[in-house]
Formats: sequence, structure tokens, C-alpha cells
Amino acid sequence: LLRVIDQMPESEQPPRVLQEIGCIYLYDEHDVNTAQKYLERACKLSHEVAHGEQTLNALELIYQSLKRYRELAEVYQKKCEILTIAEEKRKYEIRLAQIRYEHLKETELAIHTLKRMLAHYPANESALQLLAQIYIETHQIDDAVETLEQITGLLKPNSKALAQHLLRLSGIYMEHDKRDAAKRTLRMMLRQREHIDKLAVLEQYKGICRAHDEWHELLSLLHEELAFHLQLNPETTCIESMLASYHSKPMSGHAVHTLREYADVLFYKLHDIEKSLDIYGLLLCINPDDEYCINVLTEILEQTLEPYPWIEKVWHLVLDDSESKNPDPVFCTALSQAWHALGETREKGEVEVWQHQVEDIQKQVKETRYAKLFAVLLNSLESRTSLQNSP
Repeated sequence: LLRVIDQMPESEQPPRVLQEIGCIYLYDEHDVNTAQKYLERACKLSHEVAHGEQTLNALELIYQSLKRYRELAEVYQKKCEILTIAEEKRKYEIRLAQIRYEHLKETELAIHTLKRMLAHYPANESALQLLAQIYIETHQIDDAVETLEQITGLLKPNSKALAQHLLRLSGIYMEHDKRDAAKRTLRMMLRQREHIDKLAVLEQYKGICRAHDEWHELLSLLHEELAFHLQLNPETTCIESMLASYHSKPMSGHAVHTLREYADVLFYKLHDIEKSLDIYGLLLCINPDDEYCINVLTEILEQTLEPYPWIEKVWHLVLDDSESKNPDPVFCTALSQAWHALGETREKGEVEVWQHQVEDIQKQVKETRYAKLFAVLLNSLESRTSLQNSP
């Protein structure tokens, strides 16, 4: 073949022969530079050869190997013009857009290429993903979000692809302070039955609520998290039922941590003493030496003008727990009598009687698991009773 063309002027050399020589150098000799020379010469001499599938396939390999992206884009453009199979054509249109954006820095042209394709094939996920990536990297966030939301509708429910997509979408929302959209996306993630780290999603969602003082919504998330730890259905199990389940199944450390935050939100943020005391009381039943809960209880009693109802509430929560967990008739009877005696003492103003009763109760609880807790309750009662009966 070389001897044939060497005897001809360059302008008269048969394009098909030049093409064949180029392909032999490429595929058999693995000489991309020489192959490029003969194939490009063939293209100059014949429009038909230049747009032929065999020539374009060979040039695609050559330009990829040599990182000649401008020429590679031209090859992709020609392929898009000649391909008749729709799926193949879409594939090359996406490749063309990618080359234009990543290597030629022709952002607007890349976007135009993708939009033109999507006008005919709006459900092409690969094109939408690339378009969203371009929008994100060029800080066109509203357009990126719109494109990503289109992708959401295309992905299969409960699939790994959807889970990864929603995680990416929520991150973009939070990064650009689109709080409501981020929460909506996180809610979608929580509805996923598979391929999702539910606790990680809940933590992300709770972080948004904490940062923006959305306390009622935070309680809802803590309720869902507690149900997860207790293996209960949050939609059919109220917080009271979850608390009651403590007597039938032990609570993990994670559940206790969630429950404590739930109580803190009720007390410190929503100022609901009654509901928070139910939970602090349960936490103290779980661990009577819980210094944090004892300190919060002390704070509640110190701040409350009329502490007796709250003291009685905690008193009976723990008394009921003691009776159900480890009955001690002497201990339980002593506590019940002490509370009755307190009522009489307050009515009669007999401070000495109450002080004697306190000493008697302290002896009873000294060796029990509730010693620290009842020391707080008794001291609060003693100080309040003395204060009320002082001159």
C-alpha cells in the first residue's frame, strides 16, 4: 500500500487507501502518531471518508491516547451527526458535553449540548447528572437544585442510587441555607427502608432544628430516634408507651441519651416541667446515680415556687419503680408514711415533727440505690417546710 501511494502526488492519493494504512498503523503496529498522519490526510481528501464510522472510531482512539481534546470533540460532533441508533447518539452527546466542560472549558456550550439532548429525552439520568454537576461547580445553585429534583423522580424507591442522591441533594441544600428543602429531602431519606444510615440522617436533621430553635420538630425527631432504639413503630407508639416499655425491656445507652435530650428540650426550651419530670424520673429509675438528672431535678426544685407537686411526682415515680423492680415492704412503707406525715406536718406547722421524720426516712434510704435522689428530695422538702414555718 505504501509503494502504491508513494508513486502518486499527495492530492491524488486514494483516501480509502490512506484510511486503510492509518488503521493498520493504529491497530496492528500500535503507532498512533503515524496512524494520525494518514487518517487526517484521508479526511482532507474525502468528506465521505472523514464522516465514515471506521475513520471516526480510529480517530477517537488516537485523540484519546494523545489527549487531543479539541480534535476529539470534533470527532464526537461528527458521530452525533451520523449515528442513527438513538441510544448511541445520546451517549456521544453526553461525552461531547463532558469534553467541552472538563477539558475545553466551554461551559455554556456544554450546557447547551445537554439541554438540546434533554429536550428530546428528558428522562436521561446521565445527562441530568452531568448537567447538575456543571451547575454545582459553576455556582448556578438554583439550576442545579432544579436538575437534581428532576433526577429524584427518576430513581427507583428504596434503591441505593436514590439514597446516595438524596444525601448529595440534602448536603447542597444545607450548604446554601435552603433549610426547608433540606428537611424535606431528609424526610424522604428517613422513608427509605434500605441503604440508609437512619441515625446519621436523624442527627443531620436534628442539627438543623437545634440551629434554628425548632424545638417541637426536634421532639418529633427524638421520638422517632427513641422508637428506632427501642425497635418500636414511631407512627403507632406514643412517648408515654415508650416510657412504659422500660418495665418490659431494658433501655440501651443510646436510648437513654435520646430520652435525656427529649427531657431537656421539654424543660429548658419548652418549659414543660410536668412532662419533663416524667422522663427525668424514669431516667433516675434506670440509674439512680445519674448526676445529671439529679442536678436538673435540684434546679427544678430550686426554681419552682410551689415544688411539692413536682416532688410528689418524682417521689411516686421512683416508689412505683421500686415496688415493681425490687419490692422492699419496709422501704416502700416508710416512704409512703413519710409523704403522709409531710402533709400533716405542713398543715399543723410542726417543724420538729417533720425534722424527726426526715431523719427516720434518711435511715431507711441510706443503703438503697435511691440514696442520692431522696437526699435531694428530702433536703428540698425540709428547707421549704422550715421556710414556711419560720417567723
